[in-house]
Amino acid sequence: MVPGRAHVAEMATSSIIEIPDYWRSRAEEARVTADAMRDLETKRSMLGIAAGYDHMALRAEARITAKTVSRSETDAVPDLQLT
Repeated sequence: MVPGRAHVAEMATSSIIEIPDYWRSRAEEARVTADAMRDLETKRSMLGIAAGYDHMALRAEARITAKTVSRSETDAVPDLQLT
């Protein structure tokens, strides 16, 4: 599965490392490739690569969540009025 134009535009404005869907797409590609393989050892290796990409997607999601929580905590702090 190749990313569409909108996905490529998103990658251009953000680091690939922070885009969970990019890693999920790579994982799916690896699984499709593994399905086509006949050699079990090679198939297992490709499925391991897919699992690694899935892990990268989870890490990207965690970074997004951490940023969102951090921003909401900052937004919740009232402005101090100095008089």
